[in-house]
Amino acid sequence: MSELFEITFFATKQNSDNFIHDSYHKALELKMAVIDSKKYSLFFNRDILVDVFEESDFVEYRLCIPDLVFTRKNYMVQLEKIGQVIRACFVLFDEIQFAVGIYEMTYYYLSGIHFYRELDHEILKNYPFLFFRLGNLMGFHRYSIIEKIAVIHNTNAQQIFANPITEYMEDNKVDEMTAIRALGFPTKE
Repeated sequence: MSELFEITFFATKQNSDNFIHDSYHKALELKMAVIDSKKYSLFFNRDILVDVFEESDFVEYRLCIPDLVFTRKNYMVQLEKIGQVIRACFVLFDEIQFAVGIYEMTYYYLSGIHFYRELDHEILKNYPFLFFRLGNLMGFHRYSIIEKIAVIHNTNAQQIFANPITEYMEDNKVDEMTAIRALGFPTKE
């Protein structure tokens, strides 16, 4: 099984006595409006898992995407696909403040975080991708703009690029053994 790429949206809680119900309703709305819409190629032929985690004063909406591979060649294409989804979610949900992207480490970095104010630079610097609404950069200064959102690229935070074998397989549409042989790795046959 491949690793899951996680996009986690952070939404501040709105004043509501029924917030748990509201947050799950929002997750369903997110699934129907974005994932099931067939508008975003990021989700084509993938089973997307949607999780909701409620904390004291914020909610995490997490999209878990299987088989998302970053290579140096497709980096910007993949990031633009992610940017389209992030932008759609920002437009759909005003309460979403920002989002992060990482391979399978979100829970590790967020365990013990219960208040929105605890989501600071020390926590966020662990994520290879941070996505903000323009004008709400939480003190970050270096960013690019993709799909009208600010993106902080921190590719040193996690090894996001596929290994050379996977990259060769993706680029040349070949199986693993063909890639291994083509790259000159020793084989035992």
